[in-house]
Amino acid sequence: MTSVRKFYLTLFACSFLTFSAVAQLSLGLRGGINVAEYSFKDNGTNLDQESITGFTFGGLLEIGLGGNIFLQPEFIYTQKGSQLEVLNEENKFNVNYLDIPVLLKIKIINADLFNLNLLGGPSFGLALNGEESRAGQTVDINFGGE
Repeated sequence: MTSVRKFYLTLFACSFLTFSAVAQLSLGLRGGINVAEYSFKDNGTNLDQESITGFTFGGLLEIGLGGNIFLQPEFIYTQKGSQLEVLNEENKFNVNYLDIPVLLKIKIINADLFNLNLLGGPSFGLALNGEESRAGQTVDINFGGE
C-alpha cells in the first residue's frame, strides 16, 4: 500500500474517531450513476469522443458546528472515463477515483418537505487504477504503483 493511500485511510479513520464526541453527528450514504467524458486533443484538433457510464458510491459524515452550520466530509468512489474513435479504431479509457470533498454546509431552509443548503469547500481526488482498451486489447493503468 502506498504512502498516499495510507494517508487517506488514516484521515478517513480519524474523521470518525475525532468527531464522535460531537452531539450533532450523522452518517449518510451516497450513490448513483456517473456519465463521464474526457477531452482529448491531438495536434490542435479535437477528437470525436463519447461519454461512458460508470457508478459512484460512498459515505458522508455530517458534523454539527453550532446552529445551522455543519462540516461534511465525504468519501466517494467514482468511475470516470471516455470512449473515442481514432483512425476507425475504438479506444476506451476507464479510471477509478477516490474523491474526498470536505464541505462547509449551511442549512438555509430545513423543512419536512423541502431543504435548501449552501455547500462549499475543497475536494481532494486520488486516481486509484484503471484500464485502457485499444484494438481489442486491455491494458491496466496503475497510479503510484511499482
